Amino acid sequence: MSVSVRPATREDARIIAEAVAMAIGSESAVLYCGENYLDVLEEVASETGTQYSYENSLIASFGGVPAGAICGYDGSLLSPLREKTLTIIRKHNPGIGVPDD
Repeated sequence: MSVSVRPATREDARIIAEAVAMAIGSESAVLYCGENYLDVLEEVASETGTQYSYENSLIASFGGVPAGAICGYDGSLLSPLREKTLTIIRKHNPGIGVPDD
């Protein structure tokens, strides 16, 4: 079996959410997004113009099965990307502050 990498699509939002949650850790994910953090991060990943959007992600597949995701974006775009990301998160967790850069 081989590994392949492709641009993510909106349909990959759940695997992107899982990768982001693993990267930040479940404790931080709950703190920022609430107990339903995977659903919240999936919403973030399915939108355009967010930090963890499918637009900013690649999907690795092993034998044709998605196995992981990586997100990356131009750091100079952090502010507008974060603004939209936090807007979505605040719908679910209104008390969230602004994380450090």
